[in-house]
Amino acid sequence: MTEHKTEIFEKMEAGEIVSAREYGANLRLYHSEFNLSDLTVESGDTVDLIKLPEKGLVVAALFGNNVSLGTSTVKIGTATDDDEFRASAVKTSLTPELCLASNTKCAGKTIIMTVGTADLPTSDNVVHFDVLVADL
Repeated sequence: MTEHKTEIFEKMEAGEIVSAREYGANLRLYHSEFNLSDLTVESGDTVDLIKLPEKGLVVAALFGNNVSLGTSTVKIGTATDDDEFRASAVKTSLTPELCLASNTKCAGKTIIMTVGTADLPTSDNVVHFDVLVADL
């Protein structure tokens, strides 16, 4: 059996300096949630979710809800790319959805949810969005 090693692993074994971007960066969690009993979010509305820091990289994002969002389509992105984290689609599943945005520079962007096709339900529904940011 052959043992394979990644380039980063080989650098570390050789005592070479590995940048935090490659290995060992600190992660910060940015969390946002809102209850649809408190907001009326209609088709075409946006919800500002998270203001990212100036420095760092988004390594992963998680989108969830505790009841079906029905026929509403939801996309999540930024002012310059409105579906950077999630393309427009319905979210009927209660399973949290991993929205990969590997190596997206934070650059102080605001993450925005845009609702299309139908209003979000107004029931006691908590919608949350979590982002893991690597401090670099």
